Amino acid sequence: MRKTLFLFFLLSISSGIYAKEYTSEQCLAAVAAIEQTRAEKVSPQIVSAFLETLISNSCQGNAEYSEWSNESLFNLMEKSPTIFFMVLRASSKSTQERVDQELGQPIHDLINYPKINESISKIVDKNLRDYAVKTFAPYYKRHLEEVSEWEKQNNMKWSYDAQY
Repeated sequence: MRKTLFLFFLLSISSGIYAKEYTSEQCLAAVAAIEQTRAEKVSPQIVSAFLETLISNSCQGNAEYSEWSNESLFNLMEKSPTIFFMVLRASSKSTQERVDQELGQPIHDLINYPKINESISKIVDKNLRDYAVKTFAPYYKRHLEEVSEWEKQNNMKWSYDAQY
């Protein structure tokens, strides 16, 4: 297992230097792979391929991909936080920066931040959990502030029940 993780780490570093370009179909296929894979079957390779598309100019220029990938990023953090943050931590600086940008610009306001935060809190490896919390906390905090403000303005309780 350690040997596999080490090889994955080396591949991530070496492949993260240059952004690979993709066709529209490849961009969408990377997102589909994330969305169609059950949480327990998500692999570092699938996550790495997905994250690589985030820094691809050809994928960023695809509106359908941009919306779907943003939502999938949040879904991935919720359903497979350990794999997601392990791969993200080993990714290139440009990939990490792009993920930060995506987290700062959620595609819709019904993303269930508390559920994502709960999933992150269940990461067993303390160092990885600390990294995940540090990465996600600013966006979670901002979301909670926005929800509080919305609740005050509308005199209603915020709900995450709507489905997308």
